[in-house]
Amino acid sequence: MSYNSLTAHFLQVKQFFSDSVVPKLSLEAVKSPSLVQDCMAEAVRRIEGLVPLSADSITSQVGQACSRNLEPARTIPRLYRRTNREVSNSPYTH
Repeated sequence: MSYNSLTAHFLQVKQFFSDSVVPKLSLEAVKSPSLVQDCMAEAVRRIEGLVPLSADSITSQVGQACSRNLEPARTIPRLYRRTNREVSNSPYTH
């Protein structure tokens, strides 16, 4: 999911709140629906601020996981140098 699609989702949340929640607050005789609306807007702003941090963290974790899995492949040439064997050009039959 890209940052642009997340922004679109946040806009949908804001629109849903304005279209669905605020009218129901008025029906329930909430004394200050604007206060609830301001709180919702603040919550959305804070979540939007977390998106770049979350994306960086996820990218870092995926990169580290990939590096750990590729480590054995990186050591193959070193193993051949230590044993003075010729590097294989064909798949192993076992």
